[in-house]
Amino acid sequence: MKMFSKFFKSLLLFLTISTFTFASNGPLLKIGESITLTVNGAGEIIDMPEPTSWTNGNINQFYLDDTHTQKSFNDIRLMPGTYRWRVKTVKRNGRPGKVNFDIKVKFQNGSNHKKVDKKLSPGRTDTGNFTVEDFRSQSGGGQAGYGKIKVHIGRAAINTSVNYKITLTRTGGSTGSGNSGNCNYTNLGSKSGNVIGNTVGKYTSQKKACKNTAKVKVNKTGGKARTTVLVYTSNTKNGTGTLADSYEFPNGNKKSSKTLNISNCNGKFIRVEVKNRSAANTFKYNLNITQ
Repeated sequence: MKMFSKFFKSLLLFLTISTFTFASNGPLLKIGESITLTVNGAGEIIDMPEPTSWTNGNINQFYLDDTHTQKSFNDIRLMPGTYRWRVKTVKRNGRPGKVNFDIKVKFQNGSNHKKVDKKLSPGRTDTGNFTVEDFRSQSGGGQAGYGKIKVHIGRAAINTSVNYKITLTRTGGSTGSGNSGNCNYTNLGSKSGNVIGNTVGKYTSQKKACKNTAKVKVNKTGGKARTTVLVYTSNTKNGTGTLADSYEFPNGNKKSSKTLNISNCNGKFIRVEVKNRSAANTFKYNLNITQ
């Protein structure tokens, strides 16, 4: 018990994340840096250094008991990407029970996505992973360059009394809404189609690009219509976006292919429009988007 008492008198909360600087907020931690929170035997903070990425500034307990049944850490700013969470719990006064542990990713438009929803038993260490999306990516605006999360922990059984320690470690690169977090995929989507007489074929990538460059390859497989291919990048899946490149297939029966090299597309959807310029002829195609 002396060992546990000494341990919780200097309880540490480590956040290892990449550097990003804000105009009106202090910088997030650099890789390898840590936040150290020193608490007394009752779990009350007696020293907390600045700056800190815990932007609400109201961290005053690291334990749950009959009086302190839950705690939320709101509006924690983190770089977009994947994170590994780690929660260590130790029984207080030898009492069993369970605790609920939740992490929600927050968005500017008010919606929250629950990423972690776990029921934990005291006396053990649990780990897992979650993704932080860009704060503005679902609102239609430009990307903010950071995400916001809410961490909540509370008693799941009436007799629960525990000390806890939470660690968040950034493990993957930048991402926007809908990406997996790690940039470990190359194919962003494909489509085959046939546009007839001044019609337009449209396709948007299934995922946002997680690299700064991508390739859109369009193969003409049949038909003879003069056809223009337009490629856009957009922060949202249904947005108009910005024209990134274009190419026109000339009139004629000859089959051919064209690869368009897209830049500055990290964290964006890629949308392709295939516009038939003929009133009567067809243009058959297949396209593939890779990074």
